[in-house]
Amino acid sequence: MEEQARCVSSNDANSCQRRTTQMSCRSRCVWQTTICARWAERRVVSSKGGAGGVMRRLVYISSVVHTGCFTMPMIDVYAPADLFPVGTDSRLGKELTMAVLRAEGVATPGPFHLNNTAAFIHRMDPHAVHTAATDSARTVRAQVITPPAALTRDGQKQLVKEITEIITKISGDPTQATRTWVILTEAAEGGWGLSGTAFGRQEFAALAAKAAAARQVSEQLA
Repeated sequence: MEEQARCVSSNDANSCQRRTTQMSCRSRCVWQTTICARWAERRVVSSKGGAGGVMRRLVYISSVVHTGCFTMPMIDVYAPADLFPVGTDSRLGKELTMAVLRAEGVATPGPFHLNNTAAFIHRMDPHAVHTAATDSARTVRAQVITPPAALTRDGQKQLVKEITEIITKISGDPTQATRTWVILTEAAEGGWGLSGTAFGRQEFAALAAKAAAARQVSEQLA
């Protein structure tokens, strides 16, 4: 029995590919409007093997929201206090958060995405930023923390490029790109918390089941 909605992962859990015409997977989104999936173990009966033939598919239910994928990225930017013009923090935060959502494949952010994608701008004493060459470096460190496997390889490349461009543009110094480090970090399995809950595979799977049930109810009422 061929599955109509099967998203498999190769050696890398980020590599989510479309297996049927009914499903589109980008940046681990399986159901574009309801369920976000990554790798979770599920057994299905193979058409070739009959009742005794069991295939394993890796689909981790990472999250669910009716408006799209369940993402909660955090962005920290550390820079000398005078590197960005006064009054540009809001613009910097807005552009950076939207860049992360784009890289994660969230084309149309809903309230959940907007409320849970955060940027923290750390303006530091210029003499508190050091390199081996100087004790007053014009170096920027931008760190993005995401749930496990939130970014595909293409998403990583896109995000590093966009963050560097945004920081360089807002700083007003075209050479700033050469002094801008972008660090992409994934939270540990079970180490992503919100509302007092440490989200791991079981918690994300529970969210997926809840959203799927809600979707069925809404379809029945339609």
